[in-house]
Amino acid sequence: MDGEIYSAIAHNLHIGKGSFWFPHWTGDVYNPFHQHPPLAFGLQSLYHDIFGSSLYTDRLFSFSMAIFAFILIGKIWKLFHNDEQSNLSFAPRLLWITVPVVFWCYMNNMLENTITLTCLLAVYALLKAGKTNLKKGTLWYGLAAVCLLAGFLSKGPVALFPLGVPFLYDLIQKRYLEGIKRNLILAGMLAVVCVLMVLLIPESKDSIETYINNQVQPSLKGEARVTHRTYILERLFMELLPMIGMILVYYFVRIKQWSAIPKEHKRQALFFLLLGLSASLPIMVSPKQLMFYIAPSMPYFALSASCLIMSQLSKDMKALGQKRLWRPVVLSVASSVLLASIIWTMSNDGSYMRDEEILSDAELIGNYVPETTPVSMTSETGSLWMILAYLPRYYHLELYRATKDHPYIIQMKGERIEEGYQLVDMPTQKLQLLERTN
Repeated sequence: MDGEIYSAIAHNLHIGKGSFWFPHWTGDVYNPFHQHPPLAFGLQSLYHDIFGSSLYTDRLFSFSMAIFAFILIGKIWKLFHNDEQSNLSFAPRLLWITVPVVFWCYMNNMLENTITLTCLLAVYALLKAGKTNLKKGTLWYGLAAVCLLAGFLSKGPVALFPLGVPFLYDLIQKRYLEGIKRNLILAGMLAVVCVLMVLLIPESKDSIETYINNQVQPSLKGEARVTHRTYILERLFMELLPMIGMILVYYFVRIKQWSAIPKEHKRQALFFLLLGLSASLPIMVSPKQLMFYIAPSMPYFALSASCLIMSQLSKDMKALGQKRLWRPVVLSVASSVLLASIIWTMSNDGSYMRDEEILSDAELIGNYVPETTPVSMTSETGSLWMILAYLPRYYHLELYRATKDHPYIIQMKGERIEEGYQLVDMPTQKLQLLERTN
């Protein structure tokens, strides 16, 4: 449902309705839309500009975000490992796609897809900077600052966890003062980039301030949708369970002893583990927590787990290579994991089944009412988010909850027919459409 809202906003940007800093969703519902910063919508609208505004464009956008993330996970892996071990970059990628919420996010056009990419880019740039001296690393810190700002402009403060990379990296390397220096450089670069944005694009300040006032502050105060604060821990464990299970099986079958894992690999695993935790645990600060919030942390848990098994896996791949079996084995395992992820996603995505009757009614209404027509909603139907997401995205209707004088009104069946309107005869199950008679 959220992904359809984002797609509707991207479509509106594509046709010139609303602006980048003040996006338009539909009618008078969150208009302008400041529930999230605008960058992800702007990027998706570029796909609409290039490929046309269709469902396949949204799928292509999500797919490209996944491909770029897939590539970056491999590039980050190769920063830590030599040529022989770099060939094992399939391991973190394979473990990453075993996480159910990752597959779900890419299937549903979530904002987490964009910040997963921006954060991976920031982490890659910061690791490159960490492997050079401070002077040579300046350009990499500048790139990381731009990526951090891009992440913030896509989903807000949750995208800023890579700020801790310089300190964590140098902490693992036992270069404590160096880590603090690098963090200060990064913070300074980010401050400069933010100031430049505000000076060069004055409307960005109003847009971001409105987002913070409308979304961030109410979320922290618990005024938005609330869960218990440990919910994210429970979801994190459940989402990582397939990965944990595979690593434990491989450990007990092939590695068997903790001492068999090289110390350097343990340090690398600790670094990525801490990075994954820094991307997920701070979400507990807010009472508003949803399962997909943890998706951007998953590449780092996959990298961490892969570091622990890398030494033995390298030996096993050599043995398979001598027998020319490694390619079919990897392809078989990858295909099985992907199939299992698809099955899990389809079996657990029960939202359409739950709302099937209402969405079926919405489809009938959308096919009857001309595109871009303003449509009034009653207090009952105006609270049905699946309608507010579905009709603007697929039929480009403008839905209004506050005003009732539009050519059409969508009601729940059984609601009183408004004066000056007549009931449209259509085989709906839960909704009814009124059409103005004059």
